[in-house]
Amino acid sequence: MNKFSLKSFLTSTQFSTIRVLLLFSGLLGVLWACGGGGGGGTTIGGTVGGETGTRIAGRVVDDAAAGGVQLITVQFFNAAGTNVGQATTNATGNYQATVSQIPTRLHIQNGSINAGFYKQFFYRNKSYSTIISSCKALVGVPITVDVINTIPNLIMTPSSTPPPPPPNGCQ
Repeated sequence: MNKFSLKSFLTSTQFSTIRVLLLFSGLLGVLWACGGGGGGGTTIGGTVGGETGTRIAGRVVDDAAAGGVQLITVQFFNAAGTNVGQATTNATGNYQATVSQIPTRLHIQNGSINAGFYKQFFYRNKSYSTIISSCKALVGVPITVDVINTIPNLIMTPSSTPPPPPPNGCQ
């Protein structure tokens, strides 16, 4: 019985070349099917990609009552000082912001604070003024792209208590 074999019609060099081309084209097909193998569409150290984006979650709490503070706008900034995202707290003081780039600083928008609180907040054992727009807190925790990153609480002092000390986190 005669067996047909491509190898019998080609030289060993031609056969090896065809085999490599077939393997390479199969690899290209796999890479194309999974989006190019680029790790989910993110760019390290720059713009955030992917379908869900990078999210920052946290809570703004009342220093005296330990409950959440609602309707507070938390803003996030990149290293150049550009606003890359913001979110407003819900009834329990929780927020979740989708950011367009990795944030390095955060700030509470002064206009979002009602008369029941001082225009100041505490974050990671330092105090910051909301009146001074350049007084932004360092995020200070690692941020991972395309996931929800939880940061420490932002703490606000109610105006019914003695005033907090002067800001010591502004640079």
